[in-house]
Amino acid sequence: MYIYSITTQIDKSVETEWIKYMQQKHIDELLETGYFTGCSMQKSIPEKSSVYSIYNLQFTVEDEDDFIAFQYDFEPDFQAEIKKRFGGKFTSKKYFYEVILEKK
Repeated sequence: MYIYSITTQIDKSVETEWIKYMQQKHIDELLETGYFTGCSMQKSIPEKSSVYSIYNLQFTVEDEDDFIAFQYDFEPDFQAEIKKRFGGKFTSKKYFYEVILEKK
C-alpha cells in the first residue's frame, strides 16, 4: 500500500471556501477516478500563523502503477482547477510514500 500526501498552506481569506471545496467536490472526484482506496484530511494545530492554515490530505493507493497512471491521466486537470479557483492563495507540497508498517 502507498500514500499520496499533499500538504497545503491555505490563505485564511479563502480557507472556509477551500475546505468546503475539498470536502464536497475535490476529494470525491479523486476517489471517483478509481485509483485511490481512501482519503483522510488533517489540520495542523496549533496554528502559528495569522495569515494561513496548514492542511494535509492523505490518499491511499494499492499499487504504484495506479498512482503513476493517475498522475498521467488526471492530475494535470485537477491541478489546473485548483489553481484556477485558489491561485495565489496556497502552496502545496506533495509526497508519495510506501507504507512499511501499519498498526491499529
